[in-house]
Amino acid sequence: HIYKNYKTTNMAMPLVIVLSLLATCQGETISVTGWCDNAVRIQIAPTTAATATPPEEALAGALIEDNCNPGKPQPLDKTFTSGNIEVKVNEKQGLEIKRVDTGEILFSATYKFDVSSTPGYLQANLTLAAGNKNERIYGLGQGNWTPDGGCASPSSVQHVVPYMRNGQYVRLHQRKFHVSIPFVYSTTGYGFLLNMPGYGGVQVGDYGQGGMEWTASAVVGLDMWITAPPSGTKTRVADTIYKNYADATGHAPMLREDAMIFWQSRNRYKSSSIALSIAKRYEQLDLPVGVFVIDYHNQKVDGDFAPNPDCYPSVKNLSSSIRSMLNATTVFSFWPEAKTASAEFNVLKKNNCLINSDLGGLAIDATSKHCRQLIWEQFLQPRYYNEGVTAYWLDETDGEGRPLLSLFVLHCFMKVLREVMVNWVITQVLVHQNLPATCGSTIGFELLLSLLRQWGN
Repeated sequence: HIYKNYKTTNMAMPLVIVLSLLATCQGETISVTGWCDNAVRIQIAPTTAATATPPEEALAGALIEDNCNPGKPQPLDKTFTSGNIEVKVNEKQGLEIKRVDTGEILFSATYKFDVSSTPGYLQANLTLAAGNKNERIYGLGQGNWTPDGGCASPSSVQHVVPYMRNGQYVRLHQRKFHVSIPFVYSTTGYGFLLNMPGYGGVQVGDYGQGGMEWTASAVVGLDMWITAPPSGTKTRVADTIYKNYADATGHAPMLREDAMIFWQSRNRYKSSSIALSIAKRYEQLDLPVGVFVIDYHNQKVDGDFAPNPDCYPSVKNLSSSIRSMLNATTVFSFWPEAKTASAEFNVLKKNNCLINSDLGGLAIDATSKHCRQLIWEQFLQPRYYNEGVTAYWLDETDGEGRPLLSLFVLHCFMKVLREVMVNWVITQVLVHQNLPATCGSTIGFELLLSLLRQWGN
């Protein structure tokens, strides 16, 4: 509803006249489609077809049609122009991308496909040779500030990541606190999006060399989107590039008003009663709260997609009480893991909605419309939305996967060891207070300290 209102209140987007062409190069089939003003989508299908069949939604990548009105791919005859950008098959059987008004070559692209380690897929390598070797490259999201992903620790090396990406290697798959976005802005005057999810990386050329080397580990083809500034643009080039990128990939809806006020969230509220005691104190102090988050471990088992009834007996009572005391919105967190012991594991498995056994459990497949609909209609809507919870914290599954599995297992082992020690102490406290061990309680400092001393002895 908010998104629709936002679109209707924005200025009208200009009508884009779209041409689409199709050709072969190096034996591959190349389709080219105008996608927004001064922008083009290039898709390359290899001669040796991959046998995997990803969901159609996954193949769409990040591009949306709402603001750009793209056409369907049509045959290509060596050269294609979309506004101020031109794509041409060059003598080396690669692609040449040019800015029309100045005749400047932005970059040249060559590519190859190899066998992937993932059955049914191919590995793709894409080399972009800079038209201007002194280009500066920006973008690629947030990452590389610790060596292996995850949160910082005293033993890990932390460093500031320069905005200019020249000389850096960036891994494309997501890791904890490392958010990779495969889009770059070049000071030569173009934006480039590798329009493909999944594992891979990009090596950005040093300043004075420019260019980029992209790899994608499991693909059925290559998909990229490139944009240039409007003809005659000499200043504020980046503004036009990022505007086109937003048009092509989607504008963020306006933030809800309650989300603009203070968020109350801590690692865990082990029961409704504890959460409500915190809300009551905010009410007594007359402090403004817009969002009240029920975060970590609110389910018995990840994959239940329901709060633990021993700890949260009534979601409706919790959300309505927080609304009454603070006029704040209650938020529940969810994780995409579905552990084998969870209540909904078999339902999700039967509907082919579980993927990625590397995680120690299985993750839901959020790329499938069928799975998203099932989770909403059967789990979240009746158990949360209909009970007054209208906002959700959609947490992620850390994407370390196989390349860092040994480090990840070691890290998890240390976390589990720490949890076992801490949980033993908390359980002793709960026994003393005659409370259910699954939910927890407010712990008196003196009691906790005495138990720690006993345990230490």
